[in-house]
Amino acid sequence: MHNRDWLKLLVGGWSIMAPALMALFLAGCRPSGNIIWQRRYDSGREDFGRSIACDGTDLIIGGSWRDTTGAEIVIDWRILKYDSRGNLLWRRIYDSGKPDWLSDIAIDRRHNIIAAGWTAAEDNDSTRLLLVKFNPEGQVIWDRQFAVGLAAQGQALVLEPSGSIIVCGSTFAGADSADDDLLIIHVSEAGDLVRADTLDFGADENGQDIARDLRGNLVIVGGQVPLPDSLDTRSTADVLVVKVSPDLKILWRRVYDSGNDDLTASVAIDSLGNSYVAVSTLDNQGGGTRLLEYSPKGELILDKQYTGQFNPACMALAVDRTGSVLGCGAAGPDEAQYFLGFRYQNNWFSEFIVPRGYRHGVNDLANSLVVDDENNIIVTGVSDPGVDPDILTLKLRNVAPHGTTTDKKR
Repeated sequence: MHNRDWLKLLVGGWSIMAPALMALFLAGCRPSGNIIWQRRYDSGREDFGRSIACDGTDLIIGGSWRDTTGAEIVIDWRILKYDSRGNLLWRRIYDSGKPDWLSDIAIDRRHNIIAAGWTAAEDNDSTRLLLVKFNPEGQVIWDRQFAVGLAAQGQALVLEPSGSIIVCGSTFAGADSADDDLLIIHVSEAGDLVRADTLDFGADENGQDIARDLRGNLVIVGGQVPLPDSLDTRSTADVLVVKVSPDLKILWRRVYDSGNDDLTASVAIDSLGNSYVAVSTLDNQGGGTRLLEYSPKGELILDKQYTGQFNPACMALAVDRTGSVLGCGAAGPDEAQYFLGFRYQNNWFSEFIVPRGYRHGVNDLANSLVVDDENNIIVTGVSDPGVDPDILTLKLRNVAPHGTTTDKKR
Protein backbone atom coordinates (compact mmCIF):
# COMPACT_ATOMS: atom_id res chain seq x y z
CA MET A 1 0.00 0.00 0.00
CA HIS A 2 1.61 3.24 -1.12
CA ASN A 3 1.43 6.52 0.78
CA ARG A 4 -1.31 7.92 -1.39
CA ASP A 5 -3.36 4.80 -0.61
CA TRP A 6 -3.03 5.53 3.10
CA LEU A 7 -4.06 9.11 2.27
CA LYS A 8 -7.18 7.90 0.52
CA LEU A 9 -7.99 5.65 3.47
CA LEU A 10 -7.44 8.32 6.10
CA VAL A 11 -8.81 11.37 4.31
CA GLY A 12 -11.55 9.42 2.60
CA GLY A 13 -12.61 7.87 5.88
CA TRP A 14 -12.52 11.27 7.51
CA SER A 15 -14.59 12.79 4.70
CA ILE A 16 -17.23 10.10 5.06
CA MET A 17 -17.30 10.05 8.86
CA ALA A 18 -16.84 13.73 9.49
CA PRO A 19 -20.01 14.77 7.75
CA ALA A 20 -21.65 12.10 9.82
CA LEU A 21 -20.21 12.67 13.16
CA MET A 22 -20.07 15.87 15.05
CA ALA A 23 -22.83 18.32 14.15
CA LEU A 24 -25.51 16.13 15.62
CA PHE A 25 -24.71 16.68 19.20
CA LEU A 26 -24.13 20.40 19.11
CA ALA A 27 -26.45 21.47 16.35
CA GLY A 28 -29.23 18.96 16.69
CA CYS A 29 -29.26 18.13 20.38
CA ARG A 30 -30.18 20.07 23.43
CA PRO A 31 -27.02 20.65 25.55
CA SER A 32 -26.69 18.28 28.48
CA GLY A 33 -25.84 19.43 31.98
CA ASN A 34 -22.09 18.87 31.71
CA ILE A 35 -21.60 21.17 28.69
CA ILE A 36 -20.12 24.52 29.77
CA TRP A 37 -20.25 26.00 26.27
CA GLN A 38 -20.37 24.98 22.63
CA ARG A 39 -19.17 26.89 19.58
CA ARG A 40 -19.75 26.32 15.90
CA TYR A 41 -17.40 28.05 13.47
CA ASP A 42 -18.76 28.52 9.94
CA SER A 43 -16.75 30.52 7.40
CA GLY A 44 -19.38 29.99 4.72
CA ARG A 45 -17.17 27.34 3.12
CA GLU A 46 -16.14 23.85 4.30
CA ASP A 47 -14.37 23.89 7.68
CA PHE A 48 -12.83 20.84 9.40
CA GLY A 49 -11.57 20.77 12.99
CA ARG A 50 -8.68 18.33 13.26
CA SER A 51 -6.63 19.06 16.40
CA ILE A 52 -6.83 21.08 19.63
CA ALA A 53 -4.22 22.36 22.09
CA CYS A 54 -4.51 24.24 25.39
CA ASP A 55 -1.95 26.37 27.25
CA GLY A 56 -3.94 26.02 30.46
CA THR A 57 -6.76 28.39 29.56
CA ASP A 58 -6.71 29.58 25.94
CA LEU A 59 -7.45 27.08 23.16
CA ILE A 60 -5.96 26.68 19.71
CA ILE A 61 -7.88 24.67 17.12
CA GLY A 62 -6.26 23.58 13.89
CA GLY A 63 -7.92 22.14 10.85
CA SER A 64 -8.58 22.70 7.19
CA TRP A 65 -10.60 25.10 5.08
CA ARG A 66 -11.87 24.08 1.66
CA ASP A 67 -13.46 26.23 -1.03
CA THR A 68 -15.09 24.36 -3.90
CA THR A 69 -16.91 27.33 -5.45
CA GLY A 70 -14.15 28.41 -7.85
CA ALA A 71 -12.57 26.90 -10.92
CA GLU A 72 -10.05 25.11 -8.71
CA ILE A 73 -10.57 23.56 -5.28
CA VAL A 74 -8.67 25.46 -2.58
CA ILE A 75 -7.49 23.60 0.54
CA ASP A 76 -5.63 25.54 3.25
CA TRP A 77 -5.06 25.44 7.00
CA ARG A 78 -7.64 27.01 9.30
CA ILE A 79 -6.52 28.03 12.82
CA LEU A 80 -8.80 29.44 15.55
CA LYS A 81 -8.04 30.81 19.02
CA TYR A 82 -10.65 30.81 21.81
CA ASP A 83 -10.36 32.01 25.37
CA SER A 84 -11.52 29.90 28.32
CA ARG A 85 -15.06 31.31 28.05
CA GLY A 86 -15.42 30.36 24.40
CA ASN A 87 -14.85 33.83 22.93
CA LEU A 88 -13.22 33.71 19.50
CA LEU A 89 -10.05 35.80 19.80
CA TRP A 90 -8.84 35.43 16.21
CA ARG A 91 -8.95 33.23 13.12
CA ARG A 92 -6.22 32.68 10.56
CA ILE A 93 -5.71 30.92 7.24
CA TYR A 94 -2.33 29.57 6.26
CA ASP A 95 -1.68 29.06 2.52
CA SER A 96 1.63 27.77 1.20
CA GLY A 97 0.47 28.35 -2.36
CA LYS A 98 -0.41 24.68 -2.80
CA PRO A 99 -3.12 22.47 -1.23
CA ASP A 100 -2.30 22.12 2.48
CA TRP A 101 -3.59 19.61 5.06
CA LEU A 102 -3.19 20.13 8.81
CA SER A 103 -2.90 17.08 11.07
CA ASP A 104 -1.78 18.23 14.53
CA ILE A 105 -1.16 21.36 16.58
CA ALA A 106 0.60 22.23 19.85
CA ILE A 107 1.50 25.24 22.02
CA ASP A 108 5.08 25.74 23.20
CA ARG A 109 6.46 27.23 26.42
CA ARG A 110 6.35 30.77 24.96
CA HIS A 111 2.71 30.36 23.82
CA ASN A 112 3.78 30.04 20.20
CA ILE A 113 1.78 27.64 18.05
CA ILE A 114 3.34 24.72 16.15
CA ALA A 115 1.33 22.96 13.44
CA ALA A 116 2.22 19.95 11.32
CA GLY A 117 0.74 18.39 8.22
CA TRP A 118 1.66 18.18 4.59
CA THR A 119 1.47 20.11 1.34
CA ALA A 120 1.48 19.27 -2.33
CA ALA A 121 4.85 19.51 -4.06
CA GLU A 122 5.43 21.55 -7.20
CA ASP A 123 4.55 18.63 -9.46
CA ASN A 124 1.25 18.11 -7.56
CA ASP A 125 2.01 14.37 -7.66
CA SER A 126 3.89 14.11 -4.38
CA THR A 127 3.73 15.65 -0.92
CA ARG A 128 6.11 17.30 1.53
CA LEU A 129 5.91 17.36 5.29
CA LEU A 130 4.85 20.86 6.33
CA LEU A 131 5.74 22.42 9.68
CA VAL A 132 4.81 25.98 10.67
CA LYS A 133 5.46 28.06 13.78
CA PHE A 134 3.10 30.95 14.60
CA ASN A 135 3.35 33.59 17.33
CA PRO A 136 0.56 33.85 19.96
CA GLU A 137 -1.36 36.18 17.60
CA GLY A 138 -1.29 33.70 14.74
CA GLN A 139 1.40 35.38 12.63
CA VAL A 140 3.93 33.13 10.92
CA ILE A 141 7.37 33.04 12.56
CA TRP A 142 8.74 30.41 10.18
CA ASP A 143 7.50 27.67 7.91
CA ARG A 144 9.40 24.66 6.63
CA GLN A 145 8.80 21.98 4.02
CA PHE A 146 10.67 18.69 4.22
CA ALA A 147 10.99 16.49 1.15
CA VAL A 148 11.80 13.02 2.47
CA GLY A 149 11.08 10.57 -0.33
CA LEU A 150 8.24 11.25 -2.75
CA ALA A 151 5.32 11.51 -0.35
CA ALA A 152 6.28 12.77 3.08
CA GLN A 153 3.38 13.52 5.43
CA GLY A 154 3.35 14.77 9.01
CA GLN A 155 0.59 13.24 11.12
CA ALA A 156 1.40 14.17 14.73
CA LEU A 157 3.91 16.18 16.74
CA VAL A 158 5.27 16.46 20.26
CA LEU A 159 7.33 19.27 21.82
CA GLU A 160 10.54 18.73 23.77
CA PRO A 161 11.35 20.77 26.92
CA SER A 162 14.14 22.44 24.91
CA GLY A 163 11.59 23.73 22.42
CA SER A 164 12.58 21.35 19.65
CA ILE A 165 9.88 19.46 17.76
CA ILE A 166 9.42 15.77 16.91
CA VAL A 167 7.03 14.93 14.07
CA CYS A 168 5.92 11.45 13.05
CA GLY A 169 4.22 10.45 9.83
CA SER A 170 5.03 8.44 6.74
CA THR A 171 6.91 8.61 3.47
CA PHE A 172 7.21 6.68 0.23
CA ALA A 173 10.80 6.43 -0.95
CA GLY A 174 10.05 6.04 -4.64
CA ALA A 175 10.61 3.59 -7.47
CA ASP A 176 13.28 1.61 -5.63
CA SER A 177 10.99 1.00 -2.66
CA ALA A 178 7.70 -0.89 -2.77
CA ASP A 179 6.39 0.22 0.61
CA ASP A 180 5.66 3.17 2.85
CA ASP A 181 7.89 3.74 5.86
CA LEU A 182 7.30 5.32 9.24
CA LEU A 183 8.90 8.78 9.27
CA ILE A 184 10.33 10.64 12.28
CA ILE A 185 11.65 14.18 11.90
CA HIS A 186 13.46 16.17 14.61
CA VAL A 187 13.44 19.96 14.12
CA SER A 188 15.05 22.61 16.32
CA GLU A 189 13.13 25.44 17.98
CA ALA A 190 14.38 27.72 15.17
CA GLY A 191 13.01 25.38 12.50
CA ASP A 192 16.28 23.76 11.43
CA LEU A 193 16.28 20.07 10.55
CA VAL A 194 18.24 18.09 13.15
CA ARG A 195 17.63 14.64 11.70
CA ALA A 196 15.14 12.62 9.67
CA ASP A 197 14.73 8.88 10.25
CA THR A 198 12.66 6.31 8.40
CA LEU A 199 11.71 3.00 10.01
CA ASP A 200 11.03 0.07 7.69
CA PHE A 201 9.97 -3.26 9.19
CA GLY A 202 9.33 -4.99 5.87
CA ALA A 203 5.74 -3.85 5.44
CA ASP A 204 3.70 -0.75 4.70
CA GLU A 205 4.07 1.37 7.87
CA ASN A 206 2.92 4.80 8.92
CA GLY A 207 2.95 6.90 12.07
CA GLN A 208 -0.40 8.33 13.19
CA ASP A 209 0.23 9.67 16.70
CA ILE A 210 3.08 10.31 19.12
CA ALA A 211 3.36 10.88 22.88
CA ARG A 212 6.25 11.65 25.24
CA ASP A 213 6.74 10.13 28.70
CA LEU A 214 8.36 11.78 31.72
CA ARG A 215 11.75 10.27 30.84
CA GLY A 216 11.69 11.79 27.38
CA ASN A 217 11.01 8.51 25.59
CA LEU A 218 8.57 8.61 22.69
CA VAL A 219 5.78 6.17 21.85
CA ILE A 220 4.63 6.21 18.23
CA VAL A 221 1.55 4.39 17.00
CA GLY A 222 0.54 3.76 13.43
CA GLY A 223 -0.49 1.17 10.92
CA GLN A 224 1.24 -1.81 9.40
CA VAL A 225 0.08 -3.86 6.41
CA PRO A 226 2.02 -6.86 5.00
CA LEU A 227 3.36 -6.35 1.48
CA PRO A 228 1.68 -8.33 -1.35
CA ASP A 229 4.82 -10.43 -1.93
CA SER A 230 5.49 -10.94 1.78
CA LEU A 231 5.65 -14.39 3.37
CA ASP A 232 3.20 -13.03 5.94
CA THR A 233 -0.12 -14.57 4.86
CA ARG A 234 -2.24 -12.13 6.87
CA SER A 235 -4.15 -9.68 4.68
CA THR A 236 -5.36 -7.49 7.51
CA ALA A 237 -4.13 -4.12 8.67
CA ASP A 238 -2.47 -4.22 12.08
CA VAL A 239 -1.47 -1.67 14.69
CA LEU A 240 2.19 -0.77 15.06
CA VAL A 241 3.47 0.50 18.43
CA VAL A 242 7.12 1.64 18.65
CA LYS A 243 8.92 3.10 21.66
CA VAL A 244 12.11 5.07 21.04
CA SER A 245 14.60 6.75 23.34
CA PRO A 246 15.19 10.54 23.34
CA ASP A 247 17.93 10.00 20.74
CA LEU A 248 15.41 8.02 18.61
CA LYS A 249 16.86 4.56 19.20
CA ILE A 250 14.25 1.78 19.16
CA LEU A 251 13.56 0.41 22.65
CA TRP A 252 10.82 -2.00 21.62
CA ARG A 253 8.29 -2.63 18.87
CA ARG A 254 4.91 -4.34 19.09
CA VAL A 255 2.33 -5.31 16.47
CA TYR A 256 -1.29 -5.74 17.56
CA ASP A 257 -3.56 -7.97 15.47
CA SER A 258 -7.11 -8.79 16.54
CA GLY A 259 -7.59 -11.03 13.51
CA ASN A 260 -9.53 -8.31 11.70
CA ASP A 261 -8.51 -4.99 10.17
CA ASP A 262 -7.14 -2.82 12.98
CA LEU A 263 -6.66 0.90 12.49
CA THR A 264 -4.91 2.98 15.12
CA ALA A 265 -6.14 6.41 16.11
CA SER A 266 -4.23 7.76 19.09
CA VAL A 267 -1.84 7.19 21.99
CA ALA A 268 -1.68 8.73 25.47
CA ILE A 269 0.80 8.08 28.32
CA ASP A 270 -0.04 8.24 32.03
CA SER A 271 2.19 9.37 34.91
CA LEU A 272 3.46 5.79 35.41
CA GLY A 273 4.70 5.58 31.83
CA ASN A 274 1.98 3.20 30.65
CA SER A 275 0.87 3.76 27.06
CA TYR A 276 -2.81 3.65 26.08
CA VAL A 277 -3.62 3.00 22.43
CA ALA A 278 -7.00 3.39 20.75
CA VAL A 279 -7.73 0.85 18.01
CA SER A 280 -10.66 0.82 15.60
CA THR A 281 -11.42 -2.77 14.56
CA LEU A 282 -13.39 -3.57 11.43
CA ASP A 283 -15.20 -6.91 11.29
CA ASN A 284 -18.33 -8.49 9.80
CA GLN A 285 -20.47 -6.79 12.45
CA GLY A 286 -19.18 -3.34 11.50
CA GLY A 287 -16.44 -2.98 14.10
CA GLY A 288 -15.79 -1.04 17.26
CA THR A 289 -13.07 0.36 19.48
CA ARG A 290 -10.48 -1.45 21.58
CA LEU A 291 -8.37 0.17 24.27
CA LEU A 292 -4.87 -1.28 24.71
CA GLU A 293 -2.44 -0.60 27.52
CA TYR A 294 1.28 -1.30 27.29
CA SER A 295 3.67 -1.19 30.23
CA PRO A 296 6.85 0.92 29.99
CA LYS A 297 8.64 -2.28 28.92
CA GLY A 298 6.14 -3.05 26.16
CA GLU A 299 4.02 -5.71 27.87
CA LEU A 300 0.38 -5.76 26.78
CA ILE A 301 -1.43 -5.54 30.10
CA LEU A 302 -4.88 -4.45 28.92
CA ASP A 303 -7.02 -5.22 25.89
CA LYS A 304 -10.64 -4.14 26.28
CA GLN A 305 -13.49 -3.81 23.87
CA TYR A 306 -15.56 -0.66 24.25
CA THR A 307 -19.14 -1.85 23.75
CA GLY A 308 -20.97 1.44 23.50
CA GLN A 309 -23.78 2.27 21.12
CA PHE A 310 -23.61 1.88 17.33
CA ASN A 311 -20.05 0.59 16.83
CA PRO A 312 -18.15 3.45 18.49
CA ALA A 313 -15.01 4.74 16.78
CA CYS A 314 -12.30 6.52 18.77
CA MET A 315 -10.26 9.25 17.06
CA ALA A 316 -8.21 10.63 19.98
CA LEU A 317 -7.10 9.85 23.54
CA ALA A 318 -5.98 11.90 26.54
CA VAL A 319 -5.24 11.25 30.22
CA ASP A 320 -6.86 13.68 32.67
CA ARG A 321 -5.50 14.94 35.99
CA THR A 322 -7.02 12.03 37.93
CA GLY A 323 -5.44 9.40 35.69
CA SER A 324 -8.64 8.57 33.80
CA VAL A 325 -8.27 7.81 30.11
CA LEU A 326 -10.54 9.93 27.91
CA GLY A 327 -11.49 9.25 24.32
CA CYS A 328 -13.54 11.00 21.65
CA GLY A 329 -14.87 10.04 18.26
CA ALA A 330 -18.24 9.01 16.91
CA ALA A 331 -20.99 6.44 17.15
CA GLY A 332 -24.08 5.73 15.13
CA PRO A 333 -25.24 4.20 11.86
CA ASP A 334 -23.13 5.02 8.82
CA GLU A 335 -25.65 7.50 7.49
CA ALA A 336 -26.00 9.43 10.76
CA GLN A 337 -23.06 9.24 13.14
CA TYR A 338 -22.87 11.23 16.32
CA PHE A 339 -20.43 12.95 18.62
CA LEU A 340 -19.12 10.62 21.31
CA GLY A 341 -16.93 11.04 24.40
CA PHE A 342 -15.98 8.23 26.77
CA ARG A 343 -13.87 7.62 29.85
CA TYR A 344 -12.02 4.51 31.07
CA GLN A 345 -11.35 4.26 34.79
CA ASN A 346 -11.22 1.40 37.32
CA ASN A 347 -11.88 -1.30 34.72
CA TRP A 348 -15.01 0.47 33.51
CA PHE A 349 -16.08 2.50 30.48
CA SER A 350 -18.53 5.39 30.82
CA GLU A 351 -19.69 8.14 28.50
CA PHE A 352 -19.41 11.86 29.11
CA ILE A 353 -21.07 12.55 25.74
CA VAL A 354 -23.82 10.08 24.86
CA PRO A 355 -24.91 9.43 21.24
CA ARG A 356 -28.51 10.57 20.79
CA GLY A 357 -29.60 8.63 17.70
CA TYR A 358 -31.01 10.14 14.50
CA ARG A 359 -31.50 13.87 14.49
CA HIS A 360 -32.16 15.95 11.32
CA GLY A 361 -29.78 13.78 9.27
CA VAL A 362 -26.82 15.58 10.84
CA ASN A 363 -23.43 13.86 11.02
CA ASP A 364 -20.64 14.62 13.51
CA LEU A 365 -17.07 13.53 14.17
CA ALA A 366 -15.00 14.47 17.21
CA ASN A 367 -11.35 14.44 16.15
CA SER A 368 -9.38 15.73 19.14
CA LEU A 369 -9.67 16.49 22.85
CA VAL A 370 -7.61 18.15 25.58
CA VAL A 371 -7.87 18.71 29.35
CA ASP A 372 -7.40 22.24 30.78
CA ASP A 373 -5.92 23.37 34.11
CA GLU A 374 -9.28 22.87 35.84
CA ASN A 375 -9.61 19.32 34.46
CA ASN A 376 -12.40 20.33 32.09
CA ILE A 377 -12.57 18.52 28.76
CA ILE A 378 -12.53 20.41 25.46
CA VAL A 379 -13.39 18.50 22.29
CA THR A 380 -13.31 19.67 18.68
CA GLY A 381 -14.20 18.14 15.35
CA VAL A 382 -16.45 18.39 12.33
CA SER A 383 -20.19 19.03 12.17
CA ASP A 384 -22.16 18.86 8.93
CA PRO A 385 -25.57 20.60 9.09
CA GLY A 386 -26.35 19.43 5.57
CA VAL A 387 -24.97 22.46 3.71
CA ASP A 388 -21.22 22.51 4.40
CA PRO A 389 -19.14 21.15 7.30
CA ASP A 390 -18.31 23.42 10.24
CA ILE A 391 -15.82 23.27 13.11
CA LEU A 392 -17.63 22.33 16.31
CA THR A 393 -16.04 22.72 19.76
CA LEU A 394 -17.43 21.78 23.19
CA LYS A 395 -16.16 22.51 26.67
CA LEU A 396 -17.46 20.01 29.24
CA ARG A 397 -17.26 19.42 32.94
CA ASN A 398 -15.31 16.25 33.58
CA VAL A 399 -18.12 13.97 34.72
CA ALA A 400 -19.13 10.52 33.52
CA PRO A 401 -22.63 9.48 34.61
CA HIS A 402 -23.39 6.87 31.96
CA GLY A 403 -21.80 3.41 32.38
CA THR A 404 -21.32 0.66 29.82
CA THR A 405 -19.87 -2.84 30.01
CA THR A 406 -16.48 -4.13 28.89
CA ASP A 407 -15.02 -7.51 28.12
CA LYS A 408 -12.42 -9.37 30.16
CA LYS A 409 -8.79 -8.38 30.50
CA ARG A 410 -6.40 -10.38 28.33
